[in-house]
Amino acid sequence: MRHISITGDLGSGKSSVARIICEKQPYEYFSTGALQRKLAAEKGMNTLDMNKMSEASIDVDKYIDDFLRNIEADKSGSKTYILDSRLAWHFVPSSFKVYLTVRPEIAAERVMNDHKRTGEPTTASLQETIDSLRERQESEIRRYRKFYDIDYRELSNYDLVVDTSCLTPEQVADRILKAATWFSTADLQQIRAKGMTTAQVLDQLACFEKGFPWLDIAASAGTADGSIMTFTPKEEEALLQQWDNYLQHSGKKVVKFVPASGAASRMFKDLFAWLDSDHEAPESNFEKIFAAHCRCFAFSPELDAVCRRNQGKSLDELANEGTYRTIVRNLLLPEGLNYGALPKGLLRFHQYDEGNRKAIAEHMVEGALYTQDKDHQVYLHFTVSPEHRALFEQETAAVQPLIEKKYGVKLHISFSEQKSSTDTIAADEQNQPFRDGGKLLFRPGGHGALIENLNDLDADIVFIKNIDNVVPDRIKGPTVHYKKLLAGLLTTLQQQAFEYLALLDSGKYSHAQLIEMVQFLQQKLCTRRPDLKLMEDSELALYVKSKLNRPMRVCGMVRNEGEPGGGPFLVRGGDGCVALQILESSQIDKNDPAKAAMFKNGTHFNPVDLVCSLKDYKGGKFNLPAYVDPATGFISSKSKSGRELKALELPGLWNGAMSDWNTVFVEVPIETFNPVKTVNDLLREQHQ
Repeated sequence: MRHISITGDLGSGKSSVARIICEKQPYEYFSTGALQRKLAAEKGMNTLDMNKMSEASIDVDKYIDDFLRNIEADKSGSKTYILDSRLAWHFVPSSFKVYLTVRPEIAAERVMNDHKRTGEPTTASLQETIDSLRERQESEIRRYRKFYDIDYRELSNYDLVVDTSCLTPEQVADRILKAATWFSTADLQQIRAKGMTTAQVLDQLACFEKGFPWLDIAASAGTADGSIMTFTPKEEEALLQQWDNYLQHSGKKVVKFVPASGAASRMFKDLFAWLDSDHEAPESNFEKIFAAHCRCFAFSPELDAVCRRNQGKSLDELANEGTYRTIVRNLLLPEGLNYGALPKGLLRFHQYDEGNRKAIAEHMVEGALYTQDKDHQVYLHFTVSPEHRALFEQETAAVQPLIEKKYGVKLHISFSEQKSSTDTIAADEQNQPFRDGGKLLFRPGGHGALIENLNDLDADIVFIKNIDNVVPDRIKGPTVHYKKLLAGLLTTLQQQAFEYLALLDSGKYSHAQLIEMVQFLQQKLCTRRPDLKLMEDSELALYVKSKLNRPMRVCGMVRNEGEPGGGPFLVRGGDGCVALQILESSQIDKNDPAKAAMFKNGTHFNPVDLVCSLKDYKGGKFNLPAYVDPATGFISSKSKSGRELKALELPGLWNGAMSDWNTVFVEVPIETFNPVKTVNDLLREQHQ
């Protein structure tokens, strides 16, 4: 065991927590607060007066400081202390350093209700107690700056920070003991290097213990009840015109955001299995299709060149000889095209007379077709992996001039990487930190981590679409049409919401106008709350404003043509509101007959086709992480170095990461959904 030093805000529960830890583990307890109260009582003072006296003299502090220095100097290990002391973190740097925070009003309530505490100033009200605690803290701050030139409130000084406002002392003690036991000094350095906090890692580990609750679905969304919208040709035309007007006259910035960091290895899973087998001739249906059409891919000319370089034979010659695994090696492995290790965005998808295009180039073309502003500027942002960023930059630089010339636009392309601080810790079977080679094992947190990248964008409207859902120019028409339609609807709804918010700010609204806003929430944004009739107008206005002043998204939904998967649902939230959400099948309790029926009867699925509004009615950026529902993550089983582990995936980007957004669903045709999940998908008519 090592010493644990605990400091924090006044009234945060330091002494109570320290004593509980001593009851659980064989620590010696030392409290400077108790010592100061004892000295104050001997001098006939309260603690505030004692603090003010100590601002002029260092005698009391020096006595305490020397005691703490001796603890740090003693390396015998004969005693291990819980140090309930304002500056123990400073004088005993080898200790596990903890800071406890608390909201001022809760701290004041605790102090007023602690009748065992002696030496505190007499106060008559909660506000007086808040003021007294603040005055005492300010006195301490002045004193420590004067004598030590330090600010004990600087949270970077500590290994663990715990907000005790809503926790019991037992819960706080449990967090401290877990962190102090689980994490070595090297672990703490590893956590800091990732830009994470110990509290974050503890919260992640707690998810493995608690799991994630099923979501309370009220119904599957559909066109019959209007929760998935459809439009007449005339209405579609109006929405298309609305988007064109927005692009030409709003002066707002529009960005196309494409998650592109995923490796293409799963695209080639069957081909890798073929390489690992002992048969040369194609046996499975997948292998036979690939072998018969290996000359028909957009990457086939490059594959042919690699075959000639490596074997001195053309792709045709190798195919005619039946040496298909040689062809596959040239496609997947580093000595060839290395497609097995590249991200999908860097693979050639489609054939053109002027040169075959990679997936990233198709997105650049899409951007030109539905996001260019009146000055023909087009903004695209791709999230990529660090190891492939240079290749993406090289590819976009090569094709950018060609696309700009063909479509008469100026492309502005930017990249970002998933932040290391969004990684999640892996756990062992006991839900404790998993280690690999003695170090904590962190894993990427899934696409939900990209909410941070999205939050960093300076944009008013953002289109989101997966990297592999693209088609050749000859059939881009439906995609462009519905992208514009979704954006036209988003900006129409946004404009109305902004007008209502401005009216609420003015205070010059009638009861009838409030009812109109509620109807807008219910009918256009599919947000309903059963107890609205019980609210007074003032309460109703606050409710309406809280719901309207949020990020907004319009999502395309495709009608199911097979077994239903994750998709659009009406979900009951913690505040009783029922609103639209995109759920994965794993979030639904299929052992509940009613929920299973809703899932089975779902008519649509989520193709990841979103248009988002990221700024509020005053032009400020929403802080998107504040709208994430942390209770919507996922836990999966993985392995590392032959050992089983539990992996934590953050709430999905279009699932829980956007849980508290205003959400609208629109039916879009299947023609707009053409993902490439396996290499043979590139042989489908839509990609030829």
